[in-house]
Amino acid sequence: LLTTEVSQINLVPTLALLFGVPIPKNNLGMPLRELLSSYSDSERLRMLQISAHQMFGVVRANDPTVREIALAETASNSGGPVNCDNDGESTSDVLRCKYRRALAAHRRYAVSGSGAASKVEREYYDFMEHANEHLSRAFSGYDLGAMFTGMAVIGAATVALAALYQSSDKSGGIISAKTWSLRVSAPTAALLVTYLVCLWSSSLIEEEHQFWYFWTQTMLALRVLTSTAAGDALRTVLQMGLFRIIRAWNQTGQKWTGEPDIRLYLNSSHTRLMWMLVVATVLGLRAQ
Repeated sequence: LLTTEVSQINLVPTLALLFGVPIPKNNLGMPLRELLSSYSDSERLRMLQISAHQMFGVVRANDPTVREIALAETASNSGGPVNCDNDGESTSDVLRCKYRRALAAHRRYAVSGSGAASKVEREYYDFMEHANEHLSRAFSGYDLGAMFTGMAVIGAATVALAALYQSSDKSGGIISAKTWSLRVSAPTAALLVTYLVCLWSSSLIEEEHQFWYFWTQTMLALRVLTSTAAGDALRTVLQMGLFRIIRAWNQTGQKWTGEPDIRLYLNSSHTRLMWMLVVATVLGLRAQ
């Protein structure tokens, strides 16, 4: 059993090897030594070979100039260790050299029994640790300058958009042309603050629409509560009902994509009704 903290990404290749299923294609983790210790040397080295082969595939995908390693290359270094840290070589070349060195050590061990299994194991982990460090840095190397430039452009566009809705008096608009004071209502401020909080969520990219579903209905509900005419309030309530039907028509996102919705109900039990609604929608749009 594990008695120390481990990196979450290292669980993926470990569990894949233990269950005998392929390691995910873009995995950057390494098998956990503690969970492979009960296997024989040959079995453990074979697992490390599979994991290193998968990670070398990620290295080649990230740098297409890296060549595959031929079988003859693993037999050409039987005379001794190879120095893979030569100055002037690219990181990808160094990683290829380390992987080739591990394969050569494994082959010598398997064919002639020369060398200890622990040495082969160190060679595999040496390659995987360096590959993990290099690939993690490459995949997270964001261009912060471009990101801040984009934020500045978005800010300027927001200010320009607000200027388009300026008013000549103090009663309306976002910006007053007389006082040049910015007026933001309390619901709008709450929307902006909650959206900024949601930006820290790791699931926002899959579930951002849920945020706008909630705030659309919230704004409509506030419109009902602040309406002075009964007709306006009734129309807004009808809009809320139609919006809820649209929301339930097809489940979106990732977390609830498999939940029942109107589309599934029509497809499974009322196909004729579904096509009638489709035709009616098309005719309605065409009539407009």
